[in-house]
Amino acid sequence: MKFYAVLPAAVFLLFLPFLFSCEQQETPVSDSGRVEATQAYVHNFGEPPQGKKGRAFARVAYLPLRDDPQKLRAFPVYLFSEG
Repeated sequence: MKFYAVLPAAVFLLFLPFLFSCEQQETPVSDSGRVEATQAYVHNFGEPPQGKKGRAFARVAYLPLRDDPQKLRAFPVYLFSEG
């Protein structure tokens, strides 16, 4: 009976060094922003500019020309999200 009373304390003392030796590794969070571009954007305008903070989306909108409404021109569109 005395053995069962001492067993939890012995197990606790056995694992006590492991509790204090374990440290959680922290991964550094980058402060730079993230920009996601579509293939159409990269094809028309090249690589998008990198943001400093948050998340951005680089997309392409095709708008008709004033002189010839049958033709379209690529126009860069940026959507920002602070997250």
